[in-house]
Amino acid sequence: MQKAGSSSFASFAWRSLGYNRVFHSTRDAFDALSFEDAQCSAPVNFSLPVDERWARELDRNGALTHALRTADIDVYADTPWFAIYPEMDAIHPDAQYVIWPRETASWVHSFVSYFCDQLPPAMRSQPVPDHWGLREFLLDYGYSDLCYQDNETRDEALRQGYEDHLQSVRAFFNETPERRARFLEVNFTDADAGRRLCEFVNEGETIASRQSACAHLSRIPDTEREGLDEAMMVPSITALYAATCELAPSGQAPCMARAHARIRKSFEDGYGTVLQQGSYCTFEDGNNYSDFSFVRKLEYTLRWLSPQALGAAVRGRHSRMSVH
Repeated sequence: MQKAGSSSFASFAWRSLGYNRVFHSTRDAFDALSFEDAQCSAPVNFSLPVDERWARELDRNGALTHALRTADIDVYADTPWFAIYPEMDAIHPDAQYVIWPRETASWVHSFVSYFCDQLPPAMRSQPVPDHWGLREFLLDYGYSDLCYQDNETRDEALRQGYEDHLQSVRAFFNETPERRARFLEVNFTDADAGRRLCEFVNEGETIASRQSACAHLSRIPDTEREGLDEAMMVPSITALYAATCELAPSGQAPCMARAHARIRKSFEDGYGTVLQQGSYCTFEDGNNYSDFSFVRKLEYTLRWLSPQALGAAVRGRHSRMSVH
């Protein structure tokens, strides 16, 4: 989930654990998997678990399943991966998963500070125009306009969504001894969190090999989304597009040309800019402003921010791992 260490996890996996292709870009995941405005007004079946709601939307054209089977990626971090761990586990039964269970009130405060309090003054009291949607918030918490709910409603939706997610993850991985062996709970702020994570992903090695690989590691450095390295992100983002572009009606080459142009523009604009790119949802006036920068179209644009940065899945040298 968002605000639970996915950026720190991704950076640590790349810098310290030896994983080469670490995916941490919600925007590119949504774009590659065609999570777009055509779906924004579609009804959501809230009787389904969160993972099934996400999987149905992301795999409408088989893109999600194809990408998970074929994309040359070592680490999946950030939304939507946190929500679809059962689907990922079905495709990669050797995957390993990690969770940092933050204290609920602290997590809610962090979410609100990052996603809601950073809205510009003109947009804090009500959306401009009257409606805008972030469908991932709808899928996760039941409100596309989550940040515009009254504080009590907003915080309760977040609390419920967060605690339900933790409960579901624990129930799933504690269901069998085999799953339990591939699941780690660790507080990323602990002084030995890095060493424990290293030993976990090297579980199949000898004790001597694990000690040699992990003894020098201690804590996991705190890394903000803005601090992620372009050299880490570009290869994995390109790999996801390469997989999904194999299914593109226009052909793989035109699809990849568009993907490369999008990646270049994203890094030129700055992936760390909080309010940069428009929501994928169409506004009530019938227009979609997702291509307008915040500076040029202040009153209409919101970057669709990653809703649940707890999610990360890693495919490593002999295993995969996911942080929730």
